[in-house]
Amino acid sequence: RWQRASTGEHELPKAIEKAKKMYIMAEIRHSQGLPVVTRRVKHVAELAIKRMEDEIAIGQGKVSYETYIRIINDFILPTIGKREITSITLIVIDQLDKKRIEIMGKAPIKSTMRKHNAATTSLRTMLERAEQLRVQHRKAKISSMLCVRRKLNASAKENRVSPMSLA
Repeated sequence: RWQRASTGEHELPKAIEKAKKMYIMAEIRHSQGLPVVTRRVKHVAELAIKRMEDEIAIGQGKVSYETYIRIINDFILPTIGKREITSITLIVIDQLDKKRIEIMGKAPIKSTMRKHNAATTSLRTMLERAEQLRVQHRKAKISSMLCVRRKLNASAKENRVSPMSLA
């Protein structure tokens, strides 16, 4: 499947070089069985589940991993699995909590919440990653706007008529 990604470069030679590096990294991730693009919560959750199942299979996994996998499958994926990582906010996490109560039919007790919190620590990581992506996106937009502004200023200077040329 084709994936689209921005190099964040404005000059073609730099963009081509960066695109080649991005392609190589994608090939490496694919060959290692990792998702090439992790834009959705589902991709990150599936990767976490696979890692836990692999550790369980070789006998190094924690007993609680099975509970974490169930929590991810029963609560996280149905509720926010289709969301992009960049859209995870505190409001979304609050919605997840409300949906959990709705699914369970009651407010979870403390021990249940501890298990759910342990299973959802990746949400905090996702939230931090989402914020980093938002900042990078904003910086790229600002950079491209500055580049356009510089070009406009440069062309405006070239098109100016000096008073000396009119004489």
